Amino acid sequence: MRQIVLCLLMLLSFISVYAKKKEIYPVTDIPKELLKRADAVIRLDKTEVFLNSKTEFIIKEHFVVTILNESGKELSSKMVDYDKDSKILEFSGVLYNSNGKKIKKSRKSDIIDFSATSGYTVFSDNRSKRMSFEYAEYPFTVEFECIKKVNGGFFIPGWAKPMYSRISVQETILKVNVKSGIVFNYKELNDADKYRTIAHYGEYKVYSWKSENVIADKYEVFQPSIIELTPYVMTAVGEFDFEGFHGSLATWNDFGKWSSVLNWDRQKISEKTIQDVRNIVADIANTRDKVKAVYKYMQGRTRYVSIQEGIGGFRPFPAETVDRLGYGDCKALTNYTLALLKVVGIKSYYTRIYGGEKRKFYKDFPCQQFNHVILTVPLEKDTMWLECTSQNNPANFIAGFTEDRYGLMITRNGGKLIRTKKYDENDNTRITNANFIVDEQGKAKGKINIVWKGRQFSDKRPLMNRSVKDHKKYILNMFGHLDFDIVDYSFKENLSEDPSLELYVDVNVNNLVKASDTKLMLKGSPLFRYSNSLKKKSNRKKPFEFTYAYKDIDSVSITLPKGYKVEYNPRTKDIENEFGSYKYTIEINDNKIVYVRKTIAKEGQHPAIKYNEFVNYVRKKRSCDKQEIILKKI
Repeated sequence: MRQIVLCLLMLLSFISVYAKKKEIYPVTDIPKELLKRADAVIRLDKTEVFLNSKTEFIIKEHFVVTILNESGKELSSKMVDYDKDSKILEFSGVLYNSNGKKIKKSRKSDIIDFSATSGYTVFSDNRSKRMSFEYAEYPFTVEFECIKKVNGGFFIPGWAKPMYSRISVQETILKVNVKSGIVFNYKELNDADKYRTIAHYGEYKVYSWKSENVIADKYEVFQPSIIELTPYVMTAVGEFDFEGFHGSLATWNDFGKWSSVLNWDRQKISEKTIQDVRNIVADIANTRDKVKAVYKYMQGRTRYVSIQEGIGGFRPFPAETVDRLGYGDCKALTNYTLALLKVVGIKSYYTRIYGGEKRKFYKDFPCQQFNHVILTVPLEKDTMWLECTSQNNPANFIAGFTEDRYGLMITRNGGKLIRTKKYDENDNTRITNANFIVDEQGKAKGKINIVWKGRQFSDKRPLMNRSVKDHKKYILNMFGHLDFDIVDYSFKENLSEDPSLELYVDVNVNNLVKASDTKLMLKGSPLFRYSNSLKKKSNRKKPFEFTYAYKDIDSVSITLPKGYKVEYNPRTKDIENEFGSYKYTIEINDNKIVYVRKTIAKEGQHPAIKYNEFVNYVRKKRSCDKQEIILKKI
């Protein structure tokens, strides 16, 4: 304790000396190149961490930004989060005019303290303090300083060379002061080691990463996540104590042991529930079907809420609590489902994972790369994964949110990295079948059926909960190039293990076919067409990527008035390359045209030099979609 106090005194002494320096930030000191296409310039973004022991650390932040115009105004506010395991020791701010003259220093009354709780959160000790400055004349500068003490935990700030759209950065620094005896781990990506220095000050080993004069970035369509594009540093402590629970991040197995201890003996449920679950599966012989039945039972009697209170942010509620209350977060609902399956003799495993758009996972750097929990159920021939926060997902359906990524499966003996199943182009499909009958004036009556599966099902499923007005708007936009009226429509959901969403639409179309006195003309792709929004870039800087593969098959049958013969029929087109494939065929028999278009988009990342090739590919597909079939009156 004496050493910790001395460290704090050293830190506060440093702050006192620092405060006596007359620091002003005139706009004229900003290098001219940083002002180009910038709405704001961050003058200083410095984070300093003091790792004093396994049970606490100090974070000091110093942030200075010059707001150049109205578009950069949002940076004139600063928010700091805290909870019962962290305390804000100091939070202050200063406003300067364009010449660097101090206009205002913050007072306690300028700080707003509020609960950082969402509508789905019922238990949370997360709070935030926010400070904002207003000034009528641009440019102006704001300066914020904050010191926070954190008890336990393993979240240490990382560092990245800035890559902000329309924001330049003059200086960004991360300093980690590691006291002797404390284990600090870091992983440097994309040449981040070039920005690192290491020094020794007394009992502390100081790791620093610093970059200077970074010009505002320009976003490029389909660019990968920032972590893959810029020098980046991941950080973690080797050992930690969090609310009395000792943990290690030396290996994934060690991290899993900590989680296992948190979850220990939290699977008790009531005798009534035990009997209910046993009765549900009594006549089911197949293990897979038993899992589905138990999963459906859990969904029918629980709902999702967020729990973010202390160790509760990592530890599930006891199963008996969920059993009694009927709600829980991802951790609690997963643990509850595990307990239900355990009752009927089925082994399953609590699994930490990242939920959301897939991002790169670093197997060689054990740390908290997760934000969600699902349940892994190994079977004899394969594995099922259960998303326990959903009240209506089919069992073993995880497309989009947790598919094709690493998770940490928690066993009694520790953690084991596993990878969830991947949904490829044969899973992520849109299948369209349409039939139209056209009259002499070119007007058509049609029936359209569209079936979405896999990732496309996940993306379209929210439509089920939208209004009739929204449904019709969506349908009209989907075929935006057509002039048509919706006669009737309906959605149908199939919630099997391979779920689908179906749309049935009856339409009257005014411009499916262009009619003259002697000819009928119609586009080769009557329903779906590629847009022409992409432009070639001679100086593209960043790679581009597509995060999942999919396949669309469109079959359209058109019955025309009799008495016409083919004047022009576009030849079959077949294109295939590293980005995907495109093929269409047109068959004309008597007065019936059958058009089939099949497109596949491949997952993958490509270098910037390939971007114009991709644009050419899209343009070729668009050109094919616009090919006209011409029929002449006999």
